[in-house]
Amino acid sequence: MVLYPGLGLFYALMVMVVLCYLGLRMLLNAPFGNVLVAIRENPERAEMLGYDIRLYQTLSFGLGGALASLSGALYTAWGQYITPSSMGLTAAALPIVWVAVGGRRDITATLLGTLAVLFSFQALTIYGSQYALVVMGALLVFTVLVTPDGLIATAMERLGRLTRTRSGRRNPT
Repeated sequence: MVLYPGLGLFYALMVMVVLCYLGLRMLLNAPFGNVLVAIRENPERAEMLGYDIRLYQTLSFGLGGALASLSGALYTAWGQYITPSSMGLTAAALPIVWVAVGGRRDITATLLGTLAVLFSFQALTIYGSQYALVVMGALLVFTVLVTPDGLIATAMERLGRLTRTRSGRRNPT
């Protein structure tokens, strides 16, 4: 007798999230990740330093595609059914909101922003399904206009400044 039939899949997903997060964290701290950050910040300078930016971009695109395919396979395993309509414009636009809310410069902030937006989106679809997409669109516009670095990243930065000033260290800004 199974009390919660999806509990095994939940634990498998949690293990995969942790493994993907740690793997990406290790990758970003490796020389490969440093080159990717350099390409993001200034591709011309990275190319002048001798890095083949097309190769690095292709490898990172392939890694993103592999993670997306893993996500699609797990989504299908969870729902046990998939149609082309379930991967429409809404499903394609939600990851943009996740990254915008979390911030694209810090992988931890991106993960926290994604979890916050997913939980709030699920609650909105349960209690007010007709307004969920409107709220997500307003959240995206607010994030882009008010905190372009991301809500979570900005909150983490301000919290860090607050704790530095309270601990007696000088605030450099």
